[in-house]
Amino acid sequence: LSGDTSILNQTNYTASYSSASWDIRHSFTTSFNFELPFGKGKQFGGGMSRFADAIVGGWQMNGILTMRTGDAFTMSGTSCHGVWSKCMPDYVSGFAGNGNAAPAGGRTPNEWFDTSNYAVAYSNQAAGVATGGDVGLQTLTGPPTKTLDFSLFKSFRISERVNVQFRGEAVNLGNFAVLNNPDASLGDSKALGGNGNFGVITSSVSGTERHIQFSLRLGF
Repeated sequence: LSGDTSILNQTNYTASYSSASWDIRHSFTTSFNFELPFGKGKQFGGGMSRFADAIVGGWQMNGILTMRTGDAFTMSGTSCHGVWSKCMPDYVSGFAGNGNAAPAGGRTPNEWFDTSNYAVAYSNQAAGVATGGDVGLQTLTGPPTKTLDFSLFKSFRISERVNVQFRGEAVNLGNFAVLNNPDASLGDSKALGGNGNFGVITSSVSGTERHIQFSLRLGF
């Protein structure tokens, strides 16, 4: 089993059928390398002086673009009745919507899935009813990832055998926020006396903010 899942019914394994925690439905990664056509021997400025070539010639751009959808995760209930390996909410009787639907105004870190009328979609189990919840495993999808790693290289030839390369590198150049999954515990809903974080993303993935570094590389 993947994380955040478990066998819900030992007599009916099909009841635990769900997406895996590592199920990324859409993932796109591409890279590029481009040597700018400026400087001696290039398409533009082939006859420029050595001084000018040292400034505008020999530049190279590189990048890695990553875009992917979020991973699947499971909502947690608060008052399951009976003995269950995992407690999840029930859909309220008559609810026919999609529990993973975005709020009317679109997804935001303050409300990743529709919680404005959460009582219409989710409820605690009724007293005296033996149930572990019917919302299901891995029914929610977390935030997507969009990052661009980018670098600029510039080579300086010192002699026939020695060159120096300047490198400027940026990880997550656009500083796109890579968010963690939202709070999916129904017990954190204010309506149930919780801290109000139900449906709220409270943190980003550590270390994914923009990083920029510069370096010199000596080749001989």
